Amino acid sequence: MDKTGDAMDYELFSVCTRNGFRQRGHAGTCVKVLTEQLLSRAGKSTVNLWIRVVEQLNGEWWRRRGFEQIDFVDCPKGMWHAKDEFRLLMMRKSVANSDAGSVRSLSN
Repeated sequence: MDKTGDAMDYELFSVCTRNGFRQRGHAGTCVKVLTEQLLSRAGKSTVNLWIRVVEQLNGEWWRRRGFEQIDFVDCPKGMWHAKDEFRLLMMRKSVANSDAGSVRSLSN
């Protein structure tokens, strides 16, 4: 957590769902509930949610939930034992306490 101006910054890390439980909205629901809790602690502040994701695996999933790409790094084959090259994205979503629709969109 870090405070930047009137915004509170939080990094989501390693959001995943176990095989057999995917495609049921569990990850989105967890992120939604966490966001609601962070907003309740932030008072009138905005909450910035940050996450690093692999473009090829789930970049689009986070975009559909309102996250925007801030930066990226192209990573070579072999990095973290990857079989192929991949693009690591830094993404952010800013959510204000008055923005209930953005919180709802996290679980869709």
